[in-house]
Amino acid sequence: MSLLHREVVRLSWWQLRTSRKALIAILVTLAPLVAGILTVAADGVREAKDADADHPIDGFRADLAEPLMLAVIFTALPLTALLLAGGLVSDEIEDRTISYLVVRPVERARLYASKLVPVALAAGVLGALQALSLALARVVSWVLFGRGDREVVYQEVPGLLDTVPTGQVLASLTVGAVLACFLLGAALATLFGFVSLCIPRFHFIANFLAYVAVELPFSQLGGLGLGFLTPTFHALSLVGAFDLTNDALTPDAAPGWVALPLLLAIVAAWAWLGRVVMRKRDFNVTSAAS
Repeated sequence: MSLLHREVVRLSWWQLRTSRKALIAILVTLAPLVAGILTVAADGVREAKDADADHPIDGFRADLAEPLMLAVIFTALPLTALLLAGGLVSDEIEDRTISYLVVRPVERARLYASKLVPVALAAGVLGALQALSLALARVVSWVLFGRGDREVVYQEVPGLLDTVPTGQVLASLTVGAVLACFLLGAALATLFGFVSLCIPRFHFIANFLAYVAVELPFSQLGGLGLGFLTPTFHALSLVGAFDLTNDALTPDAAPGWVALPLLLAIVAAWAWLGRVVMRKRDFNVTSAAS
């Protein structure tokens, strides 16, 4: 038996793309693009004022890898995943349509997976688009305002300078950011879907508190090595692993070969927990079955 049920997947996708939440999530996805455009404009102003500015990649690092990229990972991306997955099951419970789903001749775990997969993929794709829009804006900034700077000068160790082609840095960071945000979006969607299943009422608040609790080890307890428990830590580590200038986005970043499988493991763990809980939940379907 396959993991997914085709008809349920199709129904879930139709519900997702016709929902108001999906429209808002798309609007949130456009926010990084607007920020990137403003950054490009700011680069133009800066370059016009400082004709001797060297290595515009420095502006790329300051604007994308620091405030804008972190804003995507900590704000736009979680909000997108929450909008898409926050009501994965709770909306069905509130509308009392869950009864008609669980009495179908489909195993509950398979039913849950069929509802989760389209939402997790959508959250991942929108997260990747958020990262890509920032990266493309910075590429445009480099092309328009770079004035031929072809190498990035960076300090690998104190007292030792090295260089790397600017285009190569941009391309590598773009790949890392898109991959990291896709996986982080999917991971957060599986988390919010799981919380929505466990706490159907006030699921927006419950998911927000769950997100804060999950990210607490990274934001406050990272010095104790507990950052490894959070998906955001691994997403930032993955971006840093693609940074050819050896400037990671987070202190004590994990190597890319560690961050990638652990992100995938987090997605699989929360999805598995949701399937387990789905089997045991009592949705009071007796009346519907009769």
